[in-house]
Amino acid sequence: MDKKAWSKSDIKYMDLAFEEAHRVRGNTRPNPAVGAVLVKNGRVVGRGGTSPAGGPHAEVNAITHAGTKAKGASCYVTLEPCCHFGKTPPCVDALISHGIKKVFIATVDKNKLVSSKGIKKLKKAGIEVHTGLLEEKAIDFYEYYNFFIKYGRPKIILKIAQSIDGSINEVPGKETAITGPEAKVFTHNLRAMVDGVMVGAVTLRADNPSLTPRNTTIPLEYMPETIITSKSGRLPLTHTLMKRGKKKNCVVISNSKSTFPSHIHHYAFTKNNLTVDDFISVFKKRGYHGVLIEGGSHLLSQWLSSKYWDMFYVLTGPSFLPKGQKWASELPDNWHKAVKFDRFHPVGKDSVLKIVPKKIRKK
Repeated sequence: MDKKAWSKSDIKYMDLAFEEAHRVRGNTRPNPAVGAVLVKNGRVVGRGGTSPAGGPHAEVNAITHAGTKAKGASCYVTLEPCCHFGKTPPCVDALISHGIKKVFIATVDKNKLVSSKGIKKLKKAGIEVHTGLLEEKAIDFYEYYNFFIKYGRPKIILKIAQSIDGSINEVPGKETAITGPEAKVFTHNLRAMVDGVMVGAVTLRADNPSLTPRNTTIPLEYMPETIITSKSGRLPLTHTLMKRGKKKNCVVISNSKSTFPSHIHHYAFTKNNLTVDDFISVFKKRGYHGVLIEGGSHLLSQWLSSKYWDMFYVLTGPSFLPKGQKWASELPDNWHKAVKFDRFHPVGKDSVLKIVPKKIRKK
């Protein structure tokens, strides 16, 4: 990382690059969402974000936008430009061939195919390279991508809303509002950060949830995909999540040979019971870097009993629901011995407890 004071202009242009990255977030899997801005003589001449998989990357889109003005420009990019051939040619080659003079990079790409190799190639071509501009912002933005690169699987976040006495509903099978508006905003923010949101069939039938992040500018087609697990494969196609599949963002994982409309992605496993290994294999096929598991209790206990979860948020509302279903009833008695209680804080009239495993597992 460069040890230098960044100018206000440098910070402004990198912020614009992050705007481009945010604009395409959710539409680039399995590639990370990257933003790039080209600046010449103090003016932005090109902007671009990563295209869907197989399409041009951010730097190339910015160069295309700039046209002949790209020559002699500086490029501000949120992640180190790639230097290898995948579905598209290396971005560093495009920067070199179009006469870019300076490249400002927020953070190095931890993918071993890139990992400083792009920077070396740019410098070898005589391009001035600066790294670490708004790096903390980049580390936060690429949290799930970096996790995937390190551990070989998506980051798994679990979430449950409970009453003071540990119930998830007033009576089993009935949708119950347990937490207040501030806690709901917390949940929507979690959804906005991941590639997929998962629920079980019982939760789907009882709650008919939408599972979309609210108060966001994310287009519906860029929303996190919804994932439904069902042993039988018998699901109500009129429910919200199933209709959302018309935007190609509904996934069903089942033990059934049931057929679904073509807009729903169905993954069928022939063994008797679905496992966490099955789920992760689908997540990898879908190119997910982060997944939020929202219930119900059986699905939650399945993940907590496995080795492959990374954060667990327990949201507690101020009510007592003595006749409700207890989410922890299916957990083994000693499950708490493998976890750490990381943080506790209020959210409106509710509270949030963050629990993490003592060890993060590779897959």
